[in-house]
Amino acid sequence: MESTLCPEACVVELLPDGLDLSSLSLLYLIAYSMGMLARHYPSKWLSLLNSSKGDFAFPLMKAATTVVENRFPQLVLQELEDHI
Repeated sequence: MESTLCPEACVVELLPDGLDLSSLSLLYLIAYSMGMLARHYPSKWLSLLNSSKGDFAFPLMKAATTVVENRFPQLVLQELEDHI
């Protein structure tokens, strides 16, 4: 399944019961989850950010952070402009 958030690399399972969240909601959930991990489990967070050979978590966290940093502000601005 191709995503509008990350069309070149995202493959995800559909949400149960046909639940369809907006891109803004999905990015919020990603950012919230990563923030809670970093705040409440800083040693786990830092170990995920340490890149080592064969590590799959670092590229995933780096890509998620990049997508949130780039797309989230754009989507929020778009939502604000649509309601003004």
